[in-house]
Amino acid sequence: MGKCRPIDNILAAVRMEEPERVAVTALEQEHAVSIAGIRYSEFARDPKKLAETHLLAVRRYSLDWVWIHVDDWIAFEPMGVKVRFFDDKVPTGEGFAVKCEADIDRLRIPDPHRDGRIPVILEGIRLIHEMTRGEIMICGALAAPFSTVTLLRGLQAGLIDLYRAPQTFRRLMDIGLEVAKVYAEAQIEGGAHALWVGDCMASSRIISERHFREFALPYIKRLIEEIRRMGGISILFTDEKDPERLLLEVESNPEVIAIGTAISIAKAKEVLGDRVCICGNVDPVEVLLKGSREDVERATSECIESGAVGGGYFLNTGECTARDMPPENMRVFVETALKLGKYPLRGAEA
Repeated sequence: MGKCRPIDNILAAVRMEEPERVAVTALEQEHAVSIAGIRYSEFARDPKKLAETHLLAVRRYSLDWVWIHVDDWIAFEPMGVKVRFFDDKVPTGEGFAVKCEADIDRLRIPDPHRDGRIPVILEGIRLIHEMTRGEIMICGALAAPFSTVTLLRGLQAGLIDLYRAPQTFRRLMDIGLEVAKVYAEAQIEGGAHALWVGDCMASSRIISERHFREFALPYIKRLIEEIRRMGGISILFTDEKDPERLLLEVESNPEVIAIGTAISIAKAKEVLGDRVCICGNVDPVEVLLKGSREDVERATSECIESGAVGGGYFLNTGECTARDMPPENMRVFVETALKLGKYPLRGAEA
């Protein structure tokens, strides 16, 4: 039995140290809803069910954190985005808050303690913190300002503004930064240790390096500075496919960069070295949903062998787990990590 609390293994990795063992995390919410046997529409609106659902998955699989990302619309629904709920999948946005520039003047920063479903998330965080007594990491989530524009405006209209009306785009990014700061502070005050800073719309899949440098990067950096000032840990995720773009991401000075499925942990480690902690990236679809036991063992082993030597790494999925993922594959994922992830690692240089 280890001496460290689960959260201590993550915190050691964040400090670029070797923990007692490689921490095991997953982006678990969709599978958690499935094994809890509840409707996603309930999970997305009821703080008690949210907390109980996450903790069921954490305890069943012995995960070292809770990842609280219900959907992308939490902070933007009270700003005017129309959200459609489903019983069997994540809510979607079906009407954007900003249809023309005049709508920007009507936007208001939400009150996190009163508006929309933000209080649901905050109460869920509080309940999880109370029930886990600080033993595991609580990771909240928010959108970085660049991605916020597409969530308020829509992807097509937002990207047209980027090229044709860059000042309008910046106005929305300024609002997005304020929304993120308010939401971040409320989550940290409620008990979140870390925040997943999502900016997938700023990846090389969507925008050029020039636009990333000019628009996305300065705002990510400012947001991460604010989260650090609040006492939180930032985990930056863009689902990047270009390894060289990671060198720009690290300029924002996050505590952790999460690696999606398009870049191997070996390549990420080669590019980033010991500049920042990384986490990732077992494929939740091709491996955990569709793969055999041997596939899960192999993918998990490769991540640990590539990323964990010397510390500064914890295991994660490369994206959200699937609702229908076989529970046995999740158990193999964890068991393999516990078997191979104890420090000193087997095969590591003394």
